[in-house]
Amino acid sequence: MKIIKFSATWCVPCKSYKKIWDNVKTKYPDVEWIEYDVEENDIQTEEFNIRSVPTTIFIGPKGTKTNVGTLTESQIEEIINESTL
Repeated sequence: MKIIKFSATWCVPCKSYKKIWDNVKTKYPDVEWIEYDVEENDIQTEEFNIRSVPTTIFIGPKGTKTNVGTLTESQIEEIINESTL
C-alpha cells in the first residue's frame, strides 16, 4: 500500500495533521508513506488533481481512496486495514 499526503506550510490543519500522520507512520513500516507540499510539487499536485489541503490518497492493490481534510489515527488505520484496498 502507498499513502500520499498533500499539504502546505501555510495550512493550519496540515500542521496538526502532520503529528497524526507521523504517529501512524511509525506503526506501519511496510506502507509506503509519501508527502508532498503543494507549493513545491506542481507536477504531483496536478497529476492527482489536488484542490484542497490536506488531502490523503490511499492506493492499494484493489483500489484508491481519497480523503480531503484531516483524519484521526483510527481513521487512517481503518483505511489501511480495509480489505477493499
